[in-house]
Order: sequence, then structure tokens, then C-alpha cells
Amino acid sequence: MRKSLIKFAPLALAVCTGAVFADDSDGVQLYGILDVGIANVQHTYNFDPSFPVSQSPIPQDSRLKSATGMISGGLSQSRWGLKGQEHLGSGLKAIFKLESAVNVPTGNTSNAAAGVANNSGCMAPFNPNNPHPGTTTCTGSLDSAISGQLFSRGAFAGISSDSWGTVTAGRNTSFFLDNMAITDPLGEAQDFSPLGYSGSYGGGGETDDSRVDNSIKYSIPVGDFTFGALYKFGGVAGSTTGQTAYQLDAVYLHGPLSVMGGFESFKDAFTDFGIGQGSGGTLFPNGTGTPGTLGVTAVNTKAFLLSAEYDFGKTSVHGGYEREELSNPSNPGSDHIASLFGYPVGSVNTNPFGGATKLQNVLWIGANQHITSAFTLSAAVYHINVPAYGNGVGGAAAGNVNYYTLLADYRFTRLTDLYAGIMKDSASGGQAVVTYPWASAAPSYSNRIVAIGMRHAF
Repeated sequence: MRKSLIKFAPLALAVCTGAVFADDSDGVQLYGILDVGIANVQHTYNFDPSFPVSQSPIPQDSRLKSATGMISGGLSQSRWGLKGQEHLGSGLKAIFKLESAVNVPTGNTSNAAAGVANNSGCMAPFNPNNPHPGTTTCTGSLDSAISGQLFSRGAFAGISSDSWGTVTAGRNTSFFLDNMAITDPLGEAQDFSPLGYSGSYGGGGETDDSRVDNSIKYSIPVGDFTFGALYKFGGVAGSTTGQTAYQLDAVYLHGPLSVMGGFESFKDAFTDFGIGQGSGGTLFPNGTGTPGTLGVTAVNTKAFLLSAEYDFGKTSVHGGYEREELSNPSNPGSDHIASLFGYPVGSVNTNPFGGATKLQNVLWIGANQHITSAFTLSAAVYHINVPAYGNGVGGAAAGNVNYYTLLADYRFTRLTDLYAGIMKDSASGGQAVVTYPWASAAPSYSNRIVAIGMRHAF
């Protein structure tokens, strides 16, 4: 898997590979990435000082004005961390990692929940005749697994064996998130790829499941294959399955070909949103809520992933398919939590789909072209299809969202590069109603983000 990252994202490679130290030496290392830039978003709320991406690159309401501001993590989420290892003998190593997310333009610890909580009630009272609602009170912060935890990107300790693989315990990344970093043509770039911006895809349907608390993660290489499994403990009294999860993963790597597949199932996963808003952050008319509080939706998710990458040398081709299934939670009685990410919870929705199952089909294809050893062009198309389903949040009509991205990256050194890119997206049918719920009919809408930035690793 390291081969693909070297070609597209050498800076991410410096801090994201499974090995703790490239030279296999004992000790502790400080590392990080600082990614900062300037972006213009066509239709958006205010930039947020704590949101991991600073703003939302996806459309929220076609009546909103454009905004220009500084972004954090256009390509790679800005972070710093500590990682280390100690040889124990007999091919065994003790390993650990603690990784924090930082918003570079403001110096804040990245915290999506802060903006979401402050957005509670920001649209009340709602005026449907206002052509540009919310531009002075709401921010573009949406649900994210990066929500103010000191080590939000990861915190684990474990054992690695030359013969028996690696096991880590703590807050682990999802296998889906790991695999998409390889087979996404944009390497999960936050402002130019929905796979990077929306952690719900890396979480198999819910953003908060892209980074899994209270989990044990195991992987072992066997020839050209690497097999993995993850289990999340619920810790819910009286419920053996409440808030639990498991994942299965398989990776095939042979020469220029990488193929990755997996399955996962989460029970009682949470999405947070501002009260007076809809799940996912969209604003409903006449919403009410107390600033500083969160609303929560609890769901079950299942997901299947199959993706691949082929490296021709100067050109690499990437593609993948993910199927997500979302349904009502299995243990609604245990889901009425009082707080989330340190914020009080004002409401919990344990019947978001009325007994139906919501399906999401996520497809992508694209390529990287290395014009020179330093200059790379990347292009990709992403398609999200949601078939019609029963009583769902924001409507049940079938809908689609399409994303089109073009990115140029110039690497000065192994650790420093400049980038410029554009992503256009459009939604129709039920997916337009989700972000435009007061419309009398399902409209089509579109959005566009243009950004330039600099990325440096240390």
C-alpha cells in the first residue's frame, strides 16, 4: 500500500504508514502535517474557526452567498502527533501513537462539535423569503469524528510481531478509511474529495465511525494478502450489543495492482447536529434550539467496500464501490445519552427511518498523471446514489450527488508542496431535498470550491 502513497501523497506517507519508524529504531518521534490555504466556496455559511476543514465544500443552500477565507487541511488534515516503539525481542515490538488535529488558521484544536453546537437555533425564527438565510449567524461546521478530543485522529497502544501481525487497542481508524486513502485518486483530500471531506463514507455510513473508540484492531500479512479485523466494545450495562461494531478487511497487493475489500457493521452509531437543524447539518424552517447543545440521531449501519488501484508508472488509475445500509438502532433504550463530545444533548432521535432501510451507493473513478517527478495532475468523478426509501429524515425520494475534481500539485521537496484545485458538485431528487427541505418540489442544486494551499510535513 505504501507504493501508491509515495506517488500521490508523500507527505501523508511520512506520518500515516503502519510502521512506527522507517529505520526500525526504538524511541519516540514527534511528527505532523501543517496544511493551510485560501478557498472560495460558491454557496456556504460562515467559515468556522474550529471545524477541521474550516468550511463545508458541499452545497448547503443555493440561496447562500459565496465566501472566501482561510482553510485548514485542503489536502491533508493538519495534525501533530507522537509515535514510538520498543523492541521486546523474539520479533516483538511494543508500539503506540497519539495524534491530534489542529486548525492552522486559528490555532484551535479541531472541533466540529463546537460549531455544530453553536449552530443550534441559529436559524430561528426562520424567514422563508430571506434569499440568503443564516449568513451572519451559522457556520459551515457539520458532524465529524474530529470533535475536540485531544487525540481525535488516533490513540492506541499495541504489539507488533514479525510473524503474527499487529494488534492495537484504543481509538483506531476504520479499515474503510485506511483503504480509501489508497484507492481514492485524491488520497482523501478534504476539500477536493467527498471520501475525504465526508467521514461518513470512511465510517460506512456514519462519520463518527471512521475513527473507532474502544476498539481492538488486528492485521496480518500472508503472502500478497493482508487480512484484518476490528471489534468495538460497547460498554453499555445490560446490553451485549449496544454501541458495538466489527469490521473485516482484506488487501491484495501484487506488483502494480492493489485490490481492497471489506465489510463492517455498527450498532447504535451516533450523528450529531444542531437543534433546529437536520441530521447532517441542514437547516429546517422554524427550528428552535439552545446554543451550545447538540441533537443526536442513533442508527445501525452496514457497509461493503471493494476498491482497487493500478500503477502504470507515470499514470495510476483508481476506482471503488461502497454500499451503505442505514436503519433504526438496535438498542434505542441505551441511546438516549445526556452528552456527546462534552456538549449537552437536547434531543435523541431513535426512529430516523420509520422501520425502513436507507441505502447509499458510492462509486468513484479517477487517475493521477505525473507530468514530472515534482508535478502531478489528478482528476476524479464521484457518484452517490440513494434509492427511494420509507419515512426518512429529509425526505425519502430517490436522489443523486455527483462530484467532479481537478487538482494540480507541485512538490518542492519530499516534505513541502503547493496545490491548487477545483471541485464542482450537483445534487438532484431526494438528495437536493435533504439540504433544501422547505422547497415545494425536489430541486437540483450545485456548488463549487476553488482553493490553493501549501502543505508541509515534519
